[in-house]
Amino acid sequence: MMTKDRLLPKFRALNPSDPCVAINLIVIGIQGSGKSSLVNTLLTVLRDSGQLSTIAATYDINSISINNRLHEVTLMTFQGDKKLRIYDCRGFDLNEENQQHYENDIINTIDGHIKKDYEFQQNADIQIDSPHYRQDPTISDRIHCVLFVMKADLIREENNNFLKRVRSHIADKKIPLRLVLTSVDKLDLCGSGDLSGIFLSRHVNIKVDLAKQTFGLNDCQILPVVNYVKGNTQNITQDVLALTAIDSILEEALSYISEQV
Repeated sequence: MMTKDRLLPKFRALNPSDPCVAINLIVIGIQGSGKSSLVNTLLTVLRDSGQLSTIAATYDINSISINNRLHEVTLMTFQGDKKLRIYDCRGFDLNEENQQHYENDIINTIDGHIKKDYEFQQNADIQIDSPHYRQDPTISDRIHCVLFVMKADLIREENNNFLKRVRSHIADKKIPLRLVLTSVDKLDLCGSGDLSGIFLSRHVNIKVDLAKQTFGLNDCQILPVVNYVKGNTQNITQDVLALTAIDSILEEALSYISEQV
């Protein structure tokens, strides 16, 4: 595993293939899975200022999503003013009977048709005459890697139906996919309670194997992280986990962009 001191300079030296001017990621998951916290975590470790980011919407005290819009966050700026951007959106509800509108909107977002700040509706999906609809998306508008976010202690088959439909679409487009397992610090960390135990934890490995079997993924597609959700300073173990995840994500996103331009 590469160290923090080696990964950050590596990221800063990246340069997406012309004419692409941005690497675009999107986080998708059920409500409360840690999507917005993941956005904050990724920004925290890439900014590396010692202070925790709170730029992405999280949850209120009643655990109700307060992010109904397509929220764009710039995680990093590369040479030539090219960007690494991540898009956060409302989580889907397992109890919601009709997910079709949300599914359509997510697919349109992945394909680059939906602009930032679009508000997702429960009873309708975006129309082509909407000011937030982009008729002819370029490679710089499309999503280059999709991040499914799920709590490591809540891997269940019933979470799979919506994800299967979206995954079928991105598979057809050959868009990279990563499953990000959050809250791995809630698992048995070798009995120590120390975050460094994550790297040796049999329980974490069991959850990774379960995710592989449940969703039919490879080892490299599953990324365990510990989001920054409390405290006010960075932790080296959390940083390394998040940066290792970013390394995997960027490798795939850049490969996809190179094949498309």
